[in-house]
Amino acid sequence: MRPILVLIVLSAGGTAFAADVPPTLTVAKLDGAYLQMELIKEVPVSKEMLVTRIVNGQPVTAKVNATVYETTVFKQPIILKGARITSGGKVLSEKALAEALANDTPVVTSFGPVAEKYKKLFKDDAIFIEFPAKPVAPPPPK
Repeated sequence: MRPILVLIVLSAGGTAFAADVPPTLTVAKLDGAYLQMELIKEVPVSKEMLVTRIVNGQPVTAKVNATVYETTVFKQPIILKGARITSGGKVLSEKALAEALANDTPVVTSFGPVAEKYKKLFKDDAIFIEFPAKPVAPPPPK
């Protein structure tokens, strides 16, 4: 078997996410400089359960600890610094953003720009929050 050498070259401006990654739809509320986003996650939870087993022909009930996964909603604060916030193709001012996100509001979030094919799926008044994409590798030493 011959070894294969794979070389991946990234430019200094490379990003961790391609422009074609679909955005995320979430519920958010503005709280000062922070955007409080709702994230839904499956978290492991240890529960005590009663299990009945047959031992020597007799039913025996015992307590057993089992790990199950439960769906949980988290509120995660994210700083809006550097984010591009648009609605209807126009950048929202701080005042307009504060009014739009005064209550829990559905928003479309992404890291990096949202591709046009995904923007077409939403109404014109949808709020898009595009956070700066994170670089793949640290910049080269100087």
